[in-house]
Amino acid sequence: VHFTSSNEELEAFVPRSHIIKELGGHEEWSYQYVEPKAGENAQMQDTAARQKMETERSELVRSYESATVAWIRGEAGAGEKRTQLAEQLRSNYWRLDP
Repeated sequence: VHFTSSNEELEAFVPRSHIIKELGGHEEWSYQYVEPKAGENAQMQDTAARQKMETERSELVRSYESATVAWIRGEAGAGEKRTQLAEQLRSNYWRLDP
């Protein structure tokens, strides 16, 4: 983590083209907060379903870690397996916390 007190110092780490305009850069992007909707977390009250998805996630994480080690070692098919598990993790995440 680097703390800066001027745009010149910040530019040592981030190009001015990526610094938002309000901080003196050239980037047009602006943050927009999305208000929460009533009841959007209601499904989290179903503790049995939530626990099932959390257990599934833990198993997927362990499998992904193993596939990553196999991929690093250059084992055949490990990259494809790792990619499939990454997609399953993504899907699980959004079911758990849409």
